[in-house]
Amino acid sequence: RELCGGADGWMRVLTHPETGMVLSVGRDQYRTPAALRRLVEWRAPTCMAPGCGTPARRCQIDHQLAWEHGGTTELTNLGPLCVGHHTIKHHGGWRVRQIPDSGGALEWKSPGGRRFVVRPERKVPVFRPAPDDDRTSEATAPF
Repeated sequence: RELCGGADGWMRVLTHPETGMVLSVGRDQYRTPAALRRLVEWRAPTCMAPGCGTPARRCQIDHQLAWEHGGTTELTNLGPLCVGHHTIKHHGGWRVRQIPDSGGALEWKSPGGRRFVVRPERKVPVFRPAPDDDRTSEATAPF
C-alpha cells in the first residue's frame, strides 16, 4: 500500500505470459512504448503499405483504428507506416484495417475500390488457452 498509495495514476500494461514482452497499454497511453514498438518493427520490418520498402525504424507507428475513434495502443492495432503512406491513409481516401487473427496483415482499399493485402514478414504467435474437454470421465483418469 505504501508503494501504491502515493501514485498519481495507474497504467494498464498487458504483457506476454512467458516472455514479459509488452503487448498492450490499452487506451491509457497513445505513444507506443519502446518494447511494443520493437515488437511491431520485428513483426513488420518495413512500411506496411503495398509495395513500400521503407525500413520500419524510419516509419511512424500507426494505430489502424485511429486513437481518436477508440483505437488502442496494442499489437493488434499497430503497424509501421512511412510518413507518406501514413498521410495517404488518413487524408487520401484509402481505408486500412488490420485483419483479425492474421498475425498483423493489413487490408488496404483504394478510393477506387481495389483491395490490397499486405502481410508482415513475421507472424507473432497468438496464444489461446486450450479448450476445456468435458468428455473426460473418471474411467479415463491418468493415474
